[in-house]
Amino acid sequence: MALSYEMIGSRINHHRKAQQLTVEALAERSLISVQHMSHICNGRTRLSLTCLVNICNALNISPNDILLDDINSGTEIQLKQDIQRVFEDCTNIETKHMLTIASALKQSLRISSKQINNP
Repeated sequence: MALSYEMIGSRINHHRKAQQLTVEALAERSLISVQHMSHICNGRTRLSLTCLVNICNALNISPNDILLDDINSGTEIQLKQDIQRVFEDCTNIETKHMLTIASALKQSLRISSKQINNP
């Protein structure tokens, strides 16, 4: 199973914001550049295990808090929290577009599922 670097970044951002840290402050505490931290938080880059551990240590959290749902699909509550994190900083227009896409994807998945189950 491939890791979702966007969700990893989203979870890092969630913990960072909960501790009222800037990207710059977290980067400094994690011993990485601000640019690299920004890319990690936005899911635009992969991060090494060492980097992940440094970030988790800086946030005083376990790597499980960042990775768990990518290893194990997680609970319904966790999934809802992940969805909330993805949407939390969206504009109204972005939210509307994302909901439209999600609705269309849901419909497509259900059609595909019916075709696979009823060939």
